[in-house]
Amino acid sequence: MSQGKGRLRSARRVVQVAFLLLFLYLILRTAEPLDVRIPVDIFLRSSPLLAITATLSIRAWMVAFVPALVVLALTLALGRVFCGWICPFGTTLDISDRVLSKFRQKKRSDAGVQPRYHTVKYVLIIVLVVSAIFGVQIAGWFDPICIATRTYGIAIYPYFNFVAEKTLQTAARANALPGFVSWLDQVAYQSVLAFEQPVYRAHVLLLLIFVGIALFGLLERRFWCRHLCPLGVILDLISRVSFLRRYVRDGCTNCMRCQRECKMEAITGKGEKTAPGECIECFTCDAVCPEGVSTFAFSRRKAQRSESAGLTRRGFVSAVVGGIAVVPTLRTNYARSQGLLTFVRPPGAADEEKFLAECVRCGECIKVCITGGLQPVLLEAGLEALWTPKLVSRVGYCEYNCTLCGMVCPTGALPTLTEEEKHETVIGTAFFDRNRCIPWAENRNCAVCEECCPTPTKSIELRETGLNDEVTGEPLRRPYVLPEVCNGCGLCEYKCPLLAQAAVLVGSIRDPEEARRRRVRARRGTSQRRGRRRWRGGSQETD
Repeated sequence: MSQGKGRLRSARRVVQVAFLLLFLYLILRTAEPLDVRIPVDIFLRSSPLLAITATLSIRAWMVAFVPALVVLALTLALGRVFCGWICPFGTTLDISDRVLSKFRQKKRSDAGVQPRYHTVKYVLIIVLVVSAIFGVQIAGWFDPICIATRTYGIAIYPYFNFVAEKTLQTAARANALPGFVSWLDQVAYQSVLAFEQPVYRAHVLLLLIFVGIALFGLLERRFWCRHLCPLGVILDLISRVSFLRRYVRDGCTNCMRCQRECKMEAITGKGEKTAPGECIECFTCDAVCPEGVSTFAFSRRKAQRSESAGLTRRGFVSAVVGGIAVVPTLRTNYARSQGLLTFVRPPGAADEEKFLAECVRCGECIKVCITGGLQPVLLEAGLEALWTPKLVSRVGYCEYNCTLCGMVCPTGALPTLTEEEKHETVIGTAFFDRNRCIPWAENRNCAVCEECCPTPTKSIELRETGLNDEVTGEPLRRPYVLPEVCNGCGLCEYKCPLLAQAAVLVGSIRDPEEARRRRVRARRGTSQRRGRRRWRGGSQETD
């Protein structure tokens, strides 16, 4: 019997690895070209924590989170199988725990759940839910799927891409198996490697956060899952009434081996009691039971249960007060209140407050950006905006025809736009620093910004000044921005030939209504500008 149950534990490990590989595959496929048939954000949309907090923060249910309902139904039937079988972050911690097993402290408590840490996750989930009710969405900081997505997509992938690219280049220079290397190079760049080495700010910080979580494994196995994970709390509460339960039949010798081997310390007493909210259905207890009396079954027969440590009434009230206190703490931001924020959000982002309420800080849009221009925000917009995306035009511009970021956003904070809608979307406006711009500061012609501008009628116009270029003697033409045409893509800033800070800068437009009025003016003035440009072109050719 134990041998059969051992196979069940082995099957769980196979399933864990399969889901982790699927998760990593979806991370790699979150890139251009994006296959719309592949739901690259399916794991994020399967998180009940994100579904609940996003619904509360925007006061509307999102159809995209239907997979989260499936996870809840699965939990009601089978218990916390998501944590034990599916969660990629849980699998990653299982791997790190195995690595750290030689260094883990040996002292264990026979009382099961450790009360000194165990209430933290209950406090955390209350704070996240209460803050979401008041429109502050910070669940993505602590959601395990978001943490895994940021860790693998932003922190680890750049290193993977760098090592793989250098390995292929070394193999090509060595001329070893040239046909195979050429084929492998083509397949790699079509499937997993970026065409340009991705560079993300704060990726080391994200990596250190993950390492810090993993190092908690020195204290106890799956420390994060047992004491900190807010998603685990939701699944914990539902699994307490699940249909699949652990039973101990007659014949138990109280060897306590099941309790010692339980990585969640869900087994208490003399091995016969189980905290159903803590059990992740790993079936380790079944596999190690020498008498084969530990089993799981669908049954209405009452099992011996040990209730998980929860919050006292005072603790619950304190957590609610803490959640309310988080709101003004995060919202009272000097830079935002004074209109000092100048960074540009991705296309389709609504006004700042609505965007912050919808964004779950997963980093999918940052990973999929084909130019690498989207970067995570740190503290320049306050704590509330931490890990949200912004466009750093000096690193990469917003491609005129690209709509990928909206296609991978799990919550709709960045809507899915057609190319026509993208062309009509204003995310910012360009302006010139005349103290740095070459035609303005040095009286020398430079037309890079005008030449690279992707808008059909050009957002930058070169106007003759009546002066001559001090080097070539040609008529000097200086650039001007046409604000009613500019969409803030940042290509001009990206292409500016000056080192360090560009002479043309792109700032944001915080008022969506102003952006809409500008697009209306742009459509009305399109024919006039085209006629004026044709007339100027004709006069120049005549001259």
